Amino acid sequence: LAQLPPGGLLRGTARASVDRQPHALDQTMVVPAAITYIRELAQTTEETRGLGLNPKGIGDILKDLVELTNSLTSALSHLHKENNELGGESVHSKAFHVRDNVIPAMNMVRQSADAIERIIADKNYPMPSYREMLFVK
Repeated sequence: LAQLPPGGLLRGTARASVDRQPHALDQTMVVPAAITYIRELAQTTEETRGLGLNPKGIGDILKDLVELTNSLTSALSHLHKENNELGGESVHSKAFHVRDNVIPAMNMVRQSADAIERIIADKNYPMPSYREMLFVK
């Protein structure tokens, strides 16, 4: 092998692609979009009540979105923590750490982000949705 980057192979390559990309996209795009929609739903709920109507359906969506946003921010924190741990001294132990800890943490982030994507309207979602990429021309 030629020269390895400081900190080993995983430290220089996989670490950057594992943590910074999903973490940055979800933290800077998905969470703000969810917060914006939460605010919109909360205002709509109050306005609906002001008209003497029952906003139960809107309230249910709002509750689900708040819970999913909390899950996403928690999963992002967990991913950041797991990715900052080195996982040992050898390349193998680092690889096992990524397999056993980082990838499951990434899956938790993805699960929450995917659920949020299904709630927020396409026009308010900052990235193309799976549905748009697969079915909408």
